[in-house]
Amino acid sequence: MMKKYVLASAMALSVLSVGTAAQTSEFESVNRQISIVENILSTALKQDLALNSVQISSTYLAQQGVLYRVRLDNHFVFVSEIADVPLPPLPPEVVITADSMTMSDGHVEFINGDIESGEHEEIIISLEGIREQSEQMREQAELQRELAFKLRELNREQREIEVQTKLSNETKELSERLVQLEREIVKVKEQKDALSAKNKVLVKKVKAERLKQKEQHQEKQQAQLESALTSVARSLCDYGVGMRDIKDDEYVNIEFSQSRSKHMAVFKKADINRCVSGKMDYQKLLSNAQQYKL
Repeated sequence: MMKKYVLASAMALSVLSVGTAAQTSEFESVNRQISIVENILSTALKQDLALNSVQISSTYLAQQGVLYRVRLDNHFVFVSEIADVPLPPLPPEVVITADSMTMSDGHVEFINGDIESGEHEEIIISLEGIREQSEQMREQAELQRELAFKLRELNREQREIEVQTKLSNETKELSERLVQLEREIVKVKEQKDALSAKNKVLVKKVKAERLKQKEQHQEKQQAQLESALTSVARSLCDYGVGMRDIKDDEYVNIEFSQSRSKHMAVFKKADINRCVSGKMDYQKLLSNAQQYKL
């Protein structure tokens, strides 16, 4: 009885071992296929989008297909909109990914050489403009705080003298000081109002400039994404046949990352096979893909 139990256990372990080995071999095969397509996608994207480098990675999802993660940019400068209030002006927010550069006290340091010289110049000019605007707004805010403090002090002194005038017979000197204070208060108020009006104009101007920069950046990103989608669809039509172990009912998922946004495009493997065989073109493949923002 014991011998039969040992024999049955040995046979079960043998079957499990063979099954595990076969599964490992299958995963090695599919991972090799998707890695080759990953290199193809990277090369095509660099060529079609005129980029020096494209960060791309792939993951096989059992019984689901493959997920490619594509990062289209390795640097980003984002300027937040400024609230429509003259005082205190809010400093801009600068967010820069560590892949390309770091910023400390207005100093920009590029971490790698993947950014073209033209992009260097554009980023430096953008950051310099942000720094100058922020400094100007801080100076204006400080000056307005000083005027507000001076005005409070003058009003306090005015109230004290008014009280002293009621309690003292020597009102001539106090009255003269009151007249002088009233003139100073009027002058400081005029300066404060003029500075407040100037600040409103400055904040409005900066906000419009930042909004324009943001819109231009979004337009540039959208154009880049459309080019990337077209590039990927063409590459899948030309070379998607290499992913033989991805079944027809599975999917090829492409996740595009741009700065703070992500866009997903999901292609049916069956559609890719039809495109490879010439039954549809890459435009149709792209239109059939399910797309959404993450």
